[in-house]
Amino acid sequence: MSTLSPTRARAPRAAFNNMLLNEARLAWRQPIGVIAGAGVALLLLVIFGEIPAFRVPSASLGGYSPFDVYIPILMSFSIAMIAFTYLPGPLVSYRELGILRRLSTTPVPAYWVLAAQIVVQTCLMAVTLALVVAVSIVFFGISPPKNRPRCCCRSCSAWPRCSRSA
Repeated sequence: MSTLSPTRARAPRAAFNNMLLNEARLAWRQPIGVIAGAGVALLLLVIFGEIPAFRVPSASLGGYSPFDVYIPILMSFSIAMIAFTYLPGPLVSYRELGILRRLSTTPVPAYWVLAAQIVVQTCLMAVTLALVVAVSIVFFGISPPKNRPRCCCRSCSAWPRCSRSA
């Protein structure tokens, strides 16, 4: 006797785009992740930038000022804040409200919710990092990276090496 296992119908790619659009709308309606990630990082950037002792180059830091060294730390901090404060919230609420269970009855796989959340979070992180870099360059006179393509492909810790003036 053979048993046939029911196969799931494949969802169209447009369904993922709709899910992505809905997740972006929900992120816009609940801006706590943006406020926590971008706001706290920018606030710390302004506080550290206004401390005169943080703007003095130090020989122990290779000629960089402590403020130069803190920029990649603040970039990493903003990524962590967005990931830890905003990403778990919607996923937990979806589970509590039974949305994931209801989603399992549709052709759309449940992992698309996580994928859409990751795409939205990545966009929020990119905007936050751009804000931190722009504020540090425009308002505090930090030199922009000399080799932008190399610095964009590396981690946040590449900032001091890329912005070193010759």
